[in-house]
Amino acid sequence: MTRLSRPRAARTVARTVAAALAATGLLGVAACGGGTAEQVTADGAVTVQFWYGVSGAAGDYLKQKVAEFNDAHRGRITVEASYQGGYQDTFAKLAASIQTGDVPTLMQASDVQSAYMRDSGIVEPVQDLLGADGRTVADGLLPIVRNYYETAGTLWSMPMFVSQPVMYLNNAVLREAGVDPAGLRTFDDVLGAAQTIHRVTGRAGLTFPVDSWWAEQFAAASDRLWCTPGNGVGDTRATALNADDPALLDLWDRLAAMYADGSLANLGTSGDKLVGALSAGTVGILFNSSGGFSAVEKAKIDVTVAPMPRVSDRTGSAPGGNSLWVLKEGKDDARLRAAAEFVRFVGSAAFQGDVLKTTGYLPSTAEAAQAARASADANRRVLLDNEARTPATPVTAGCHLGALNEVRADVRTAMARIAAGESPREQFAEVQDKAETAVRRYETRVEATQK
Repeated sequence: MTRLSRPRAARTVARTVAAALAATGLLGVAACGGGTAEQVTADGAVTVQFWYGVSGAAGDYLKQKVAEFNDAHRGRITVEASYQGGYQDTFAKLAASIQTGDVPTLMQASDVQSAYMRDSGIVEPVQDLLGADGRTVADGLLPIVRNYYETAGTLWSMPMFVSQPVMYLNNAVLREAGVDPAGLRTFDDVLGAAQTIHRVTGRAGLTFPVDSWWAEQFAAASDRLWCTPGNGVGDTRATALNADDPALLDLWDRLAAMYADGSLANLGTSGDKLVGALSAGTVGILFNSSGGFSAVEKAKIDVTVAPMPRVSDRTGSAPGGNSLWVLKEGKDDARLRAAAEFVRFVGSAAFQGDVLKTTGYLPSTAEAAQAARASADANRRVLLDNEARTPATPVTAGCHLGALNEVRADVRTAMARIAAGESPREQFAEVQDKAETAVRRYETRVEATQK
């Protein structure tokens, strides 16, 4: 097994990281924009660059909060936030920039990039950056959030916008089919209800995005590790995928049969299309991210939010979303101290307090969640309860596989083929084979950074 370590942040490491980004499929978009333009003036004022990849309500909220931070630190710290066109585009630019060492001090990365960022050798764990405050900050996170972003006892990045999968129920459709929302707790309950909706109303009972994140969520809800050992959150990197787990294959066999009989609708990956189907009443139940709550709310229909089905109360859903990373490559103490101040701000009530109300994402800290509950409506309370009550285990930490970006692309292809009528067992056997190759390639690159 491969033990975790903190490789040196030398220029050779940076170049190896850039090569690994390309090898794992993270470098697939042309870089955009210019240099970082970071500076420290003679009077000690620091300007640091922050690259981010969220848009819409979350992007607007982030720009507002950066402006508030800059106002509060006028003359001392300026964070120059620049949208890079999405997570993949941000990583493409990172790959191009680290070869010269001209990288930003701050970067937002999605959940899929967490293991890679940790292994890269170019980041400073935020717990170390914050010194004596690091442990306190980590302890203030909600257990399920800390469970995802802490590896081997170290908090590597600051959770920024957190999400979890939930169910959205069209109450009118469920009433017409005679389905009681209170009885939807397990996969048997929900899949049976979807078939009832289809039989009684002729509508599809269920839909969810044809996106690989859902394969990971189905594993967590089934109390199964998606990668091993231990989903990669202990002191050993994950080096294998569990796509051929018998219990998961049984679930996918059932889903495939439901695609075939029309009780499960394949609506692709478009969030607008999925929410539109729920709003129009052409589907009764939608599995979607809590981050999509704002879009559902804007549809102004009678919808109930409910936790995802799970095999028992000992498991639940893994968090998603994104987090803030500090890149130490070529950075002096002044820039790192400035970065630490912004990290503290992102984890504070000033940032996290209005995340749910404004964006639909979930707060990362217990303090912010408690404050949000005071003004939350019934559906938002379900989101908060789901986040607070999900047990923190290796299963609900989600898969931290360094090659996850490449693996997710293969899983997404497999899911689309299953929805089109192909065999789940054949498709996931192919995924498993490709994952073994991807992991071997990734491990070879990581080992090179440690020499």
